[in-house]
Amino acid sequence: MECYSEIYKLEALLKGKTIISVVGAGGKTSLILHYAGILEKKGSPAVITTTTHMYRPTGSCYGEGQMEEIKRELSRGKTVWVGERAEDQKKIKGVSNDFLRELFKLGADVLIEADGAKRFPCKVPAVHEPVIPVETKIVIGVAGLDCLGRSLLEGCFRSELAAELLGTDVEHCMGEEDLAYILTHPLGTKKGIPPGAEYGVVLNKCDLPGNQKKGERVRRLLAERGCREVVLGGGLKNYSYPM
Repeated sequence: MECYSEIYKLEALLKGKTIISVVGAGGKTSLILHYAGILEKKGSPAVITTTTHMYRPTGSCYGEGQMEEIKRELSRGKTVWVGERAEDQKKIKGVSNDFLRELFKLGADVLIEADGAKRFPCKVPAVHEPVIPVETKIVIGVAGLDCLGRSLLEGCFRSELAAELLGTDVEHCMGEEDLAYILTHPLGTKKGIPPGAEYGVVLNKCDLPGNQKKGERVRRLLAERGCREVVLGGGLKNYSYPM
């Protein structure tokens, strides 16, 4: 399989420059970086930012008060990271809502990591999550297929909430039906989607042994639940972050 070639299917959702929020678990940052790389190669560099926290890039990252620098880098055809350094120095955190709105006016695609998952492959959000700007036009829910066959405690961030949503306990072994349910439930990965925003799903880790067929089965289950924009992904470059 040509891993991650299906990412181009997501482009059917795009209608010119847009605002994309990525939620869920199991590869959000890698997906954002991969998609930003595609846009940059096409001569359409993007802004990468977060409304929560994400790991710092190894290169430059611009914060509030640096709009001219951001515009300069975009004009040079470069992807631009925007965020403030978090307290632990390992991550960046979101800028103010006012500055975020200014970014939306730049005429570039804005790719937002709008959720956190502590590196788990699946997640059910808490009351305060995710943090999706109302201007978002596309929401992409991400899950790693390596959550399948594992207990909720092992494979799902906020396992107690996942158990409550599924009507089971944290020792429950997650199956394909469970994952499809979480990805399409309004209290699961689809929580907080702005009115009018389109929703697509990326099922990551399809390059692992046996996961391609699992991904196809989950895709069919998602279609039955009304979600037809589903991409099977895997084999992403392993990006490094200062840890």
